[in-house]
Amino acid sequence: MKNNKAFYRSALATAIVMALSAPAFAADNAVSTTPVTLDKDKTTLDQDVVINGDKKITAVTIETSDSDKDLNVTFGGHDITAASTVNQDFVEGVKVSGNKNVVINATDSTITAQGEGTYVRTAMVIDSTGDVVVNGGNFVAKNEKGSATGISLEGAQGNNVTLNGTTINAQGNKSSSNASTAIFAQKG
Repeated sequence: MKNNKAFYRSALATAIVMALSAPAFAADNAVSTTPVTLDKDKTTLDQDVVINGDKKITAVTIETSDSDKDLNVTFGGHDITAASTVNQDFVEGVKVSGNKNVVINATDSTITAQGEGTYVRTAMVIDSTGDVVVNGGNFVAKNEKGSATGISLEGAQGNNVTLNGTTINAQGNKSSSNASTAIFAQKG
């Protein structure tokens, strides 16, 4: 009988500790289902971003214009997913805009843009005039119906883009205009 009481007390103590730990654990794994902007005021992604739908999506925007100096941002090992079935509009995992240089720490993060549509699915769009350095990261674009691009350079002038330990995977429809493109330079 004594052993049974000791066992139940031990089990109860374990259950209490687990229950008290659960809210903190759940908060660490929270997921944003709305677009996130990283800028001079918010430089770190603090949770995964997962946005699904049937409209144009840009899951995370990195805005450098408001910064008075170059910007360093980190995805903090969190994943970013933009998934949409919109046919004639774009789906973007991350979009970099503005006129300042930016360093992106994407180590241990996967950035995905996916969904069937005639317009391209792009893991990262660089629509800025500053230089961009990406450290790490796994950039994935999937589109069974149209084009898929890992990283698209769309700035009004050329920028230097440096990739350090970055993986790019583009899986588009082979009969579409650009099919599967790891890096696409539109301008500059």
